[in-house]
This record gives sequence, structure tokens and C-alpha cells, in this order.
Amino acid sequence: MPAILCVFLCVWVRTWAAPSSPASVGEVNVLMYGVLQFSESLHHVHQSTGDRLSRATRAISRTETLLQRLGHDTEQASRAERHIKEGLSLIQAQLATLETQAQQTRGLVNRVVQEEAEFKDKLANLEARLNSSTPSRIRDLKEATQRHSILLGELKSWTEAQRRWLREQNQQLVELQEQS
Repeated sequence: MPAILCVFLCVWVRTWAAPSSPASVGEVNVLMYGVLQFSESLHHVHQSTGDRLSRATRAISRTETLLQRLGHDTEQASRAERHIKEGLSLIQAQLATLETQAQQTRGLVNRVVQEEAEFKDKLANLEARLNSSTPSRIRDLKEATQRHSILLGELKSWTEAQRRWLREQNQQLVELQEQS
């Protein structure tokens, strides 16, 4: 704006102060009108540049806010991923433990079933001997048979408990496999 004033003053001084070349009022008016037009154009350019800078500043501010949010979201996602991996590792370790326990229980149940079959065979042999033995021997064999019968009942109860436990372990194993 000061440059425009300087131009205006120079034109005015030259026109009015220098009598050697008289200028008409019309020429001065045309020059003044041009100076005013130029001044308005510069003012408009100044305002539009300010508006553009304001819009650019707001856009940069929004972009920075968005970048901060994205950084925060990325950090949260990274933490969640770590937690999921830790949980998955824990589930895999539990799954391996359950599989080992299930194998051990299967072996134990198989051994109990085999021992039960052997015990039944022995009981059948005892009954056969009982039928062919003398009365005192029969009484001794009956007592032994009763003891064996009690043991067999306890063994059956234990075997059923082990089978239930094995089913529960297998169910837990299936659930953990489904979770992972």
C-alpha cells in the first residue's frame, strides 16, 4: 500500500507542481482511477491470500490431529495384538498339558480295564475251585471271594470315576481347540 501512495504522490506532484507540462484534470482522474483500481486489486489479492493461508492452516491442523489419532490407534492395536498373542500362547500351553494328561489317563484306564478282566478270570477260576473244594476250604474261598468282590466293586467305581474324568478332560481339550 505505501508503494501505491508513492506512485500517486509522484503523479500528483508531477502534474501540479511542474507547470512546464500541464496535465488536464481528466488525465489526473484517469491516473487516479487506475491507482485506485490497482489498490483494490492488491487489497483483494491480500485478502484472498490470507483466506487461503487460513484454510491451509486449518487443513494442516486437521491432518496433524488425524495423524495423532492414527498413531494412538496404531499403538492400541499393537497392544491388543500382544495380548492376543500372549493369550494364544497360554491356550496352546494348556492344550499341550491337557493332551498329555489325556494320554496318561487313557493309558491308566486301559490298564485298569485289563486288570479288571484279569480279576474276573481269577474270580471265575476261584468259583470253579470253590465248587470242587472241601467245606473248610469253601468257607476260606468264600471269604476270599467276598474280599475280591469288594475290591472289584471299588475298582469298578474307580474305573468309572476315571472314565468320567477322561471325558471331562477330552471335553476341555475340544473346547480349547475350538478357542484356538
